[in-house]
Amino acid sequence: MTQSNETRLQALACEPDPDTPKDLLHVRATARPLFFSSDDPGIPFGGVGTCFVVAYCGQIFVITANHLIKETHSKNVMVFPFDGAERPMKLSNGYRSEHSTDDDPSDYDIIIYKATLNALPGENYDAARAIRLDAPSSYRWTDTSYTAQFFLFGYPREINGIDYESSVVDRYQVLLPGKYLGASNWQATVHTLQIDNHLALTDFGGFSGSPVFSTIDRLGGTPATALKLLLGPTCPR
Repeated sequence: MTQSNETRLQALACEPDPDTPKDLLHVRATARPLFFSSDDPGIPFGGVGTCFVVAYCGQIFVITANHLIKETHSKNVMVFPFDGAERPMKLSNGYRSEHSTDDDPSDYDIIIYKATLNALPGENYDAARAIRLDAPSSYRWTDTSYTAQFFLFGYPREINGIDYESSVVDRYQVLLPGKYLGASNWQATVHTLQIDNHLALTDFGGFSGSPVFSTIDRLGGTPATALKLLLGPTCPR
């Protein structure tokens, strides 16, 4: 990708929209770039994909795609609760589905970390966001899956990077809309979206682990956001 195209994509990824619903701003803030720490002083950490933060029964968890994280790297995961945070969250050992392995994560491509904030004195954590999974809801996403507007957001490697010499980390988040195509014919736990690649990204690396949402209508026609699918390796068609 040329420098001009990369600059354009970065601007589009971060350009604020005054008409963006507050619900959407909230859920976008729950998606975080996923980093690994390293013992190499020249390369202290690197980025690999996307994760998201949820709250359940008064506790905080970080969820991402299992295939991003090898067993030996699980303790090196770094997730900052918001842009500008000085410290990553403290994470437990990762919890995988008993059906998932490093060699074959296809059954349930998911890994979950229990998280606690690691605040510095005086640091403002008001910008941190989490998706409440224990909020009561009678809505079934499958009822309107073929007509609802889906969207995902993540941190594509194409426009994100780390400048180790200047200690600058890019955190450009991109939102991509899509529509539901149906359950996969090769794996019952996988669903397929057709993505509208309006930014003309040439590589979808970095979106793995992204949360997927869709819009629904509340009573009275007011649009709202609802969690539909948790995550999976993003495979745009």
